[in-house]
Amino acid sequence: MELDYFRGKRVTVVGLARSGLASANLLFDLGASVSVTDVSDNQAVRLAAAGLKSLRIKTELGRHTPETIDQADFLVVSPGVADSALPLIWAAQRNIPVLSEIELGWLVCPATVIAVTGTNGKTTVTTLIGRVLEKSGKRVFTCGNIGRPFCQEVLKMQTGDFVSLEVSSFQLERIASFKPKVAAILNFSRNHLDRYPGMREYLEAKK
Repeated sequence: MELDYFRGKRVTVVGLARSGLASANLLFDLGASVSVTDVSDNQAVRLAAAGLKSLRIKTELGRHTPETIDQADFLVVSPGVADSALPLIWAAQRNIPVLSEIELGWLVCPATVIAVTGTNGKTTVTTLIGRVLEKSGKRVFTCGNIGRPFCQEVLKMQTGDFVSLEVSSFQLERIASFKPKVAAILNFSRNHLDRYPGMREYLEAKK
């Protein structure tokens, strides 16, 4: 996608953990008008807010208000935010698209992406793939759920680079066009049933 697509767009980022912070800063760099909303207001969230690149990024902490999303062209949601969160309910009522941080990074990524998911072993395999590619002389970004968010690294990438990307089921819930060159599902076992009604829904997120 052309990077100019985001210029002037009004975007609300829901959740200000690592991926939310990275999404907000990426969107600001791309020329979007960015707002951030997080229902929490504690030291960790305020520390994250201090990492925003500009005071022009509007920040709402300790609550969600409809005004934060009313004029949004789309929302970007952090993986820790459940579908029951008020901004996502309001977005559905207003037909506002909601993207994951992974989808946002994908839309501007020029590199070849290898994505790894599974119930266990993601970090080990993602790290191994990155190191194998580095040893073969490739320029590689190892990121995603492994620590450094995809959106934090994506503007450093060039055509010919590789991304070894760890993705969780939470990150995959709001993808639309994300389609890596190689996708690996390592394994699948009982997990995250506090988030999903059952194993079928958990599997669908992984798939």
